[in-house]
Amino acid sequence: MEVHLPPKDRARLTDIAEKTGRPESEIVREVMHTYLDGMDEVREMLDGRLEDIESGRVEPVTAEQLQENLARRKQAFLQQRS
Repeated sequence: MEVHLPPKDRARLTDIAEKTGRPESEIVREVMHTYLDGMDEVREMLDGRLEDIESGRVEPVTAEQLQENLARRKQAFLQQRS
């Protein structure tokens, strides 16, 4: 498999490899492993949330409800800090 990186990213990878004394391929494998693990975790979390909604255990909220809730929390936070 070949990975083509933009020049800026390639330079960053080369710099990190030189500073750490590790091969670029090892760094790319580690980064990909970490990224893919994160993607698996996100997928599992989203599947669980969808299951919660479909089963009725959790009621979805609208974007407007979310904004109102966040505004209330922000206001309460700011009042606590005053």
